[in-house]
Amino acid sequence: MQTPDWSAQICEGATIEDLDAEALKMFRHKLISKNPEHAQKSDRDILVGEDLMLDGKLTFTCFLFLGKYELRNKFLSSEINTIHYLYDDQNNEIEERSDIEIPWILNLPKLFVEIEKRNNTIEDIDLFRPTEKQYEIKSLEESVVNAIAHRDWQIPFWIDVRHTPSELAIHNPGYFVPDFEKVVSEGVDIPYKNPHLCRFLKTIDLMERERRGIKRKIYSLQIAKGLDISLRQINTTGNQIEKVIFTLNGKIKNLDFAKYMYNKHAEMDFEQIIILDKIASGKNQFGLDISTEEFEKVTDYISKSRGRGNTLKFKTFVLYGIVEKPLIGVSMKSLKSLVLDFAKTRYKERVKEFTIKEIQNKYQTNYNSLRVIVPKMVNVDKTIIKLSHGVYQLKR
Repeated sequence: MQTPDWSAQICEGATIEDLDAEALKMFRHKLISKNPEHAQKSDRDILVGEDLMLDGKLTFTCFLFLGKYELRNKFLSSEINTIHYLYDDQNNEIEERSDIEIPWILNLPKLFVEIEKRNNTIEDIDLFRPTEKQYEIKSLEESVVNAIAHRDWQIPFWIDVRHTPSELAIHNPGYFVPDFEKVVSEGVDIPYKNPHLCRFLKTIDLMERERRGIKRKIYSLQIAKGLDISLRQINTTGNQIEKVIFTLNGKIKNLDFAKYMYNKHAEMDFEQIIILDKIASGKNQFGLDISTEEFEKVTDYISKSRGRGNTLKFKTFVLYGIVEKPLIGVSMKSLKSLVLDFAKTRYKERVKEFTIKEIQNKYQTNYNSLRVIVPKMVNVDKTIIKLSHGVYQLKR
């Protein structure tokens, strides 16, 4: 197991002369922006004041973030002074790799740029969010920074960031000690393995000062898009490498739930979101997965199935509620989905019929596109029927 706070230990032999000038300049700028008095201090005084230098010697944290690139392997092994990034799109035969090396205060932003370049729009439901990205930039940053803060630095293995069109997975050496669901649902604090390093990350604004990053940012932002996160502990026997795999999923699994959460999550408190997400993911057995107390908190959205199954399900109005939002520049496939949702909603109303003009007025979308799509849904897809000239209804 890792010895207490590796990050605060002395990087033997490293002195202030081994630090990168640009990295030091960046660090000074961040400190001065918070407290102008730092402008009067020397580099040495700043390092001593921030506990990055002890008796003229640098800590491991100091060298990781401020050390010279050309000295990276002199004081730290290549397994821990590098973050590997891989983008792998097998469908398009694209594979790109890059290494994020010290000084990390300068080079970590380059990793975020690499990820953001391939941060796709959520094509599954571009009908509702034509410019919505898979991941918020704060989710990306927090995920990588958490890996740095919580890794076991005694394990000689690098942090791997593996990116595909459908997910971003961070492979992090070490163990995840708390119960992951409790961290998310109950806000259980994760004990810092490297408090010295975490203080530095907060100082340079890469880590939140509050200790609930997964709950407050990553989870909330993902669920608001109808996406999710997952965590696995892997113990490989071949090379004795233990690691945690933290994954941001970038592909919608439950389209109805995604539509609803995107438009309604702001009306709910965080605990309701947690419960609804559990039910949508299949943990929907009343009395087993969901307690009576939890069920009572989401009765506006959830009902019990009849019979002995005690299965919980979303109320119909939740799943088929139409998003009242102007639609500009959306795909034909998305417009078809809109028409079908509109038809389902009307079918549940007393007046089941609808016209193309009604859809166009409600969503301010292209009328001519609807005139092309609706006849195809009648004659080809056979999902709606034509009642009379210009009047349609869902086919049941």
